[in-house]
Amino acid sequence: MTEFQVQTKTSTRAATGAGIVFFSQVAGYGLFFLAQRIILSTLSKDEYGAMSYTQLMCSLALMVLVDAGMNTVAVREMIAHPTKQREVISTTFWLRLIGTIVVGLAILGYVLIAQPNSWQLVVLAISMISLSSKSAMIRSSVELPFRESLQFSTISLCFIADWVLYFAALLYYRNDLHPMRIFSLQLVSSIPGFVYLAYRIGLWRIIFPLPEWSFVKDFIRHVIPLSSQLVLQNIHGSLDLFLVKTFSSAREVGILNAVANMSQVIYTTFVALSSVMLPMVADAIQVTKTNAHYRIERSLSFIAFAVILLATMLSTLAPFIAHIFTKDVYADNVLQFQLQFWVAAIASIAQGSLLINAAQHQHRAVFYSGLFLVLGSLSADFILIPQGYSVGYLIAKMWSNSLSGGVSLYFVAKANGSALVRRVVLRTLVLSAVCLPYSLFSLRYGSQWVSALVAIPLCTLLAWSLKLVGPDEIALSRKLLGAARNKFLTRSAQA
Repeated sequence: MTEFQVQTKTSTRAATGAGIVFFSQVAGYGLFFLAQRIILSTLSKDEYGAMSYTQLMCSLALMVLVDAGMNTVAVREMIAHPTKQREVISTTFWLRLIGTIVVGLAILGYVLIAQPNSWQLVVLAISMISLSSKSAMIRSSVELPFRESLQFSTISLCFIADWVLYFAALLYYRNDLHPMRIFSLQLVSSIPGFVYLAYRIGLWRIIFPLPEWSFVKDFIRHVIPLSSQLVLQNIHGSLDLFLVKTFSSAREVGILNAVANMSQVIYTTFVALSSVMLPMVADAIQVTKTNAHYRIERSLSFIAFAVILLATMLSTLAPFIAHIFTKDVYADNVLQFQLQFWVAAIASIAQGSLLINAAQHQHRAVFYSGLFLVLGSLSADFILIPQGYSVGYLIAKMWSNSLSGGVSLYFVAKANGSALVRRVVLRTLVLSAVCLPYSLFSLRYGSQWVSALVAIPLCTLLAWSLKLVGPDEIALSRKLLGAARNKFLTRSAQA
């Protein structure tokens, strides 16, 4: 029996939790896609582009100055120091609350000077992002006790409830939608889930007493390396979007946001897989290097296979996706949809290697991966975006995320041996070299549905032959996903 088969109780619970997260996010994003269909088919490309730009800029500012990678540090510290869990949660909550207020006031001050007519939209965007279950802000701080104890069903049901309320509200107001109303509905639909989670954990017990200043300083010291990476990562993101808006228009930004929304299924899969990967790797590091190396290799391999398979299938179905979710408003942007799926796949693999480095306290890796993300943008954006607009943006993103992922994997190799990373990288490159061209060009020669069906055995058999997946992964996945499904349905019935 291999080491991967001999799972610890924590690892099994984490993997089952990952299945619950996956099923709940599939359900939630099913409603999200339906909601986006209403929005994309109602708002004009220019109107949706302007709204998207406001939301993206607010999100970038909050992610850099408020999120700062706290979740990764918080989960790691709670696992390493179980007796300090309350201090970790309280510190995370207060830092995010104060940070949101300060950053929100700064953004509002700028908007009142530069674009005074849009200040109400900005206030709603900041409030919605802070409480939304999709963000890593104040709502995420309240979810920390459930995540650390692997109680994913509670936060998953709240996540679905958010989207049920949002979708129902959109249906009610579907004939009178505009950016202000859309942000308002997102904010209001997030409040019940936030209140319920706060009630379940006893929010006042976390808020008071206030954390000691010495503990806060030590926590911030751990956060700074990840914060620096986020700063670089968002310089990369904001530079890309600024250049798209400068050389074209807000409409191109709207196109990018529309296609990005449709690739959420890939990021959802990555979130589910990474939620099991980080606890398993953190647990394995405490045991032996051999066990840690094995889990790192298998985790990275399985993530690479899963996101590449999804990118291949979704790319071949891009015309249908554009039709069904936008009512053909974005039917002339099929190539953008296809490229965005691959951007999501590459970014997920890069982020997976970054999480491995974070779990191993490889702070230099976190900084340099962000630095090369920016260098990738600087080396490609000014060439590709003026020529190709949104298409150029997506190709530049593929390039910069590939550079960042390569740097992260270099540090994984330094800590765990080059042979481990070399195997993962070579197998991933071979799989991508076959699946990416197939996904982009197969539509020229046949039906998109036939192409999507062929993509499943093509990608799976090739991954099997390359040993990206094996009997252990398939057997464990079937067992745990079945257990997660049964547990989720039981909790849903009880709720």
